[in-house]
Amino acid sequence: MPTHAYTSIDIPFNCRHTCWFCGEPSSTSLHFPHDAQSCIYLEHVLLTIPACNECQSFKYPSDLTSIWALRACIKQALISKYTKHLAIGENWTEQELIDSDFSGAILGGFGKSAWHMYEIAKQRVAFQGWLVSVDDLPLNSIDDTAGFEFNGTHYS
Repeated sequence: MPTHAYTSIDIPFNCRHTCWFCGEPSSTSLHFPHDAQSCIYLEHVLLTIPACNECQSFKYPSDLTSIWALRACIKQALISKYTKHLAIGENWTEQELIDSDFSGAILGGFGKSAWHMYEIAKQRVAFQGWLVSVDDLPLNSIDDTAGFEFNGTHYS
């Protein structure tokens, strides 16, 4: 039975503690694919990718063919999880939130933190990562996931 070895992607120095999927601090690595037996579908070598705990915990189909398809799947999971946060920017402007008369224990906190929550969610979803290479050689696989759309906004 052949052994399967995962290869770490090259990480730029300024990104050495950054999740490749969302830009948050990375605390773990994601082995792609989870099951080395799924490598028959891959367009590239088995990879180890720096990830935050949240991105690492998302489930993805076993028949994904590339790291870019994985990134698109994780981005979609982030969008689903943070739909309410992203909707803040769709429904309000920063100035409207500042000018609003939210008060009380619940709404007062929303008025103060809502725009910040929206900006964090938007940055995570829009984060593009860095160019993928292994041992200074660019990954020879085509990124066929040029972008996605959410509420009429195109993210690429």
